[in-house]
Parts: sequence; C-alpha cells; structure tokens
Amino acid sequence: MNRGDLYGKSYNRLYETEVYENDVLIANYIPCYRKADNVTGVYDLIGGNFYTNNGTGDFIIKKEEDGYQEIEYIQGDEGKQYIDTGLVLGEKFTIKTAFAQTKKIGYEQPVISTWSGSYFNVFVRSNEQKLDLYTSGHHIANTELKTYEKNNVTISRDNSNWTWILNDETINFTYTAAANTTTLKLLNRGDLNGTSYNRLYKTEVYENDVLIANYIPCYRKADKRIGVFDTINEKFYYDGRGGTFLAGPEI
Repeated sequence: MNRGDLYGKSYNRLYETEVYENDVLIANYIPCYRKADNVTGVYDLIGGNFYTNNGTGDFIIKKEEDGYQEIEYIQGDEGKQYIDTGLVLGEKFTIKTAFAQTKKIGYEQPVISTWSGSYFNVFVRSNEQKLDLYTSGHHIANTELKTYEKNNVTISRDNSNWTWILNDETINFTYTAAANTTTLKLLNRGDLNGTSYNRLYKTEVYENDVLIANYIPCYRKADKRIGVFDTINEKFYYDGRGGTFLAGPEI
C-alpha cells in the first residue's frame, strides 16, 4: 500500500497476500482486525505476527465481511448439502483446498467437482479411505485417509497437463478435456449426483495464475445461515438445496 521509500499514496484495496522465497511460502498476510481494540491490519499465518498501519490514520475495513463470522469448516449434515460456485473453469486453473473425511459410506463422497459426464471429480472412494481424481480414468492417491484428519489438496490444469497433490503425495498425468460448461461444485459432483459427509475448509481458485475466488467457511450473523464467503467477489454462498451445513468452530 506504499512505495518502498514511502513516497506514495494509495486508495487501493488489498486482499490476502502470499510471499514465497525459493518456492517456499514464507508469509501469508490475511486482512483482519484485532478484536481486543478493533485495530485493523494484516495477520501473518506463517510468522504468527499482526501488522498495523505504519502511516497515519487507520485502514478501512471491507464492510460486507462484517456481517459474517469465519469458522474452520463446513460439513454436509445429511450428505446432500453443497455449494455451487457458479465458476466455469477454463484450460489453466489451480484449486487449493482442504477436507476431512468423517465416515465411510457406500457411495463416492465428492470434495470438489465439475463432473457431468466429463472433466473432473475429486472424491473419497466408496467404502474406502482413499482420495480419487477421476477424469478420463482414475488417479487414486496411495495416502490412507484418517477419519476427521484434515488433508490439503491441490489440483492444477495447464492445458493437457494435470497435477494433483494430496498432502505430500503428487500425481502428474495428461488429459485433453473437452470444453467445460459445468460449474464448479463444492461437496458435490458437477451434475449433483453425489453424497458427501466430508468437511470442507478454505478453498482458493486461481485462473491463469490469478486468484479469482477465495471461499471462507462462515455463518451469516443476521440469521446464522452457514456457508462460504468469497472475499474476492464479496459474495455469500449457502447450500444449493436450501438445507443446513454443520459448522466448524469459530476462528
């Protein structure tokens, strides 16, 4: 929000900021305010430090978010709750999310998906504790999932080159997908023919290396409706069927 020599003036909005050095994430600055005194600034999730304004005055808080309370995760209650992001992904994207399996059932349990006869579906396999990325075939991770344990997932596509990562395990493959028209769903398949009791944590979506959506699990304070708030587009999403998610603890 200023030049290095401080000879600048800025009225810009600043969103979440990540800093990498030698390909390692060394700082992750989250815009926030300190509840004890309502001072605004950024909190570094990596270093554990809170930074406030070094100039005069105070930052302006984005008011839309004030009506929402961040929570750790959302979880399907009856297995049918889901979020329709409305995003139609192109040929170069990255999705970063995290999930936890809560039970084994006799159906696949989607985590993120655009599947509607083609494209991709990330899901926990039926009656198993294994994660699968299905495109034109199965790409099953070796990692054995543990109930209620948080797992980090990244899926990237760059034209026909795909990479997906589950915690420390990486799988690379090639797949030339047909043009996609199905919107990205969270906790269901793209065609909504899924059942999921998984927990879903914060989810980031990048297109052409630009962050286009940042879904934060939360509830709306006015009516306690549980869903996710997209801090990039300032929009709240809740269950597409009108049901109710289970809420994780407040953050």
